[in-house]
Amino acid sequence: MYNLHGWLLLFLVIHVAIHTKHLININIELDINNTVYP
Repeated sequence: MYNLHGWLLLFLVIHVAIHTKHLININIELDINNTVYP
């Protein structure tokens, strides 16, 4: 059962990392749009 718990934890970390990266990319795109087209 410890192995399963480890996999769930790993999956959660990866999931959060992907979403965080996605949100950062969206914010960068918005910043670029605001800079290019004020």
